[in-house]
Amino acid sequence: MPAPRLGDSQKQALRDRDINVDDAPGKPNYVYPSELLGPTAGVRLGSLLAYAAYAANYTGPYFTKLRSFRVPPFPERGDQASGVLALVGVAGDREPGKIEEFLHGCRASLQRSGGESLGEGSFDLLSGMPAAAAWQTVLATPGPLYADLYLPAFCVTRYALAALPGRLTVLVAVVEDDGSVDVQQFLFPLSPGERDLLKDPANVRKVDIALRAFAAGEDSPLAESDLKDLLAGLQIDPLLACVAGYSLIRDGEPKRLAKVLNKLTAAFPELPDLWVLAGLCDPKSSEDRFAQAVRRGVPLFAEGLRALGPRAELAGLLPGSVWSAWPVPRAALVRPDS
Repeated sequence: MPAPRLGDSQKQALRDRDINVDDAPGKPNYVYPSELLGPTAGVRLGSLLAYAAYAANYTGPYFTKLRSFRVPPFPERGDQASGVLALVGVAGDREPGKIEEFLHGCRASLQRSGGESLGEGSFDLLSGMPAAAAWQTVLATPGPLYADLYLPAFCVTRYALAALPGRLTVLVAVVEDDGSVDVQQFLFPLSPGERDLLKDPANVRKVDIALRAFAAGEDSPLAESDLKDLLAGLQIDPLLACVAGYSLIRDGEPKRLAKVLNKLTAAFPELPDLWVLAGLCDPKSSEDRFAQAVRRGVPLFAEGLRALGPRAELAGLLPGSVWSAWPVPRAALVRPDS
């Protein structure tokens, strides 16, 4: 089956933003999205939307082209700011008007694990990328969340999310031209430090590559020399640390992960996956570590959820998803007596 591709209308929208698209033979989806990212081969619309979300919240120069997508910047900043940005899109060639019709029918809702509603709504089309739309909400307090995403002609899907203080949770879902749905999650800072992701925009590409490689089941998300970057969740994105951690566990190298876990759990104590990884690294303390993970919600990665074993309710888990996701309606995701 051919790889997912950008359609003519998406390519034209990119050219309208002064983003070069190379249609030469052997260079499908070869795009130059930013001065800082360089040429990107085989780029997907989901990746471009993620880059545009970073650009919208990046406080430095450059990224002007991606910022012209008009992804809404998050309205708050600071160590305690927290919120969710959902982006949906449609890639590939479609009948005139069908993409807009689809996007107008998309909806999202958020809720706490106990069922408390945190908002819902429809998506607003991006004026600079008409194949995509955005929905965003500010959260009064961080914590574990579920996002229900409705895409017309697809089942409603529930995703486990984590809202962290000082971070924006980004959920991207794009319907590809082959009918599959490309889903990505990101957590990026709302209070830039000296060495974090927003200080080095090239890290955006590292996040994307690592998540996609992990989802494809590759043994190592990046070259050995780049594992340091993946483990540097403090400076880049804690989901990178999770990708590196699960990859090292797969490769039978928990000792490398153990060296940084204390720092990561101290920096991001509300991210369940880090506690799952701590338990996998040290079987002697796994009972306590897994219990701490459950108290913090549902692991974002399905691999972490499965590692919890009898503590987790796995029935109905969406097959093939790297993320903890379920068709809805469904019962409680984690047993309340765990």
